[in-house]
Amino acid sequence: MMVAPHERADWPFLQCSPTTLFLKPENMLQAIQTLEKIEYHVCHFDCSSDAALLASAVKELKWEAQFGSCPDMLNFDALNDAVRSEPFDTADNAVVVLKDFQKLWDRDERQGFHVLDIFTSASRDYLLFGKHLLTFVHVSDPRFETQKPGALPAWWNGREWFHKDRGI
Repeated sequence: MMVAPHERADWPFLQCSPTTLFLKPENMLQAIQTLEKIEYHVCHFDCSSDAALLASAVKELKWEAQFGSCPDMLNFDALNDAVRSEPFDTADNAVVVLKDFQKLWDRDERQGFHVLDIFTSASRDYLLFGKHLLTFVHVSDPRFETQKPGALPAWWNGREWFHKDRGI
């Protein structure tokens, strides 16, 4: 039985932007579990440090298999290239979870924007092939805002959409 697009469990995340912000980890976990039920592949990226982000990228994007070696530091051109095949060699639908993204943003806002921009732009490219790539962004600042990565806004999730839901 085919489900109408607006009835799909991933519709709230695909509707306006592929990039969704989360303040409360439990809300992000619930959203991840919802997507896992419809067979989304989940890629976890630890943004707590540059080394953790690099290790996550190497593991989740199967860096060595794609490029033949592992980098000493994160290269945004290579990250952009890596996202072109993985996670979609694994599944047609995927969600990238950027845990502790606020720490990356606080260390280097420009670097944080590049990461968001790469995943948001890749999401649009994959739509052309009937695939979905979402990005869930964990932040600790309830007032977090960014420029439009991939020319699309990063939206707060439905449970934290209103300021009052984020304690503002």
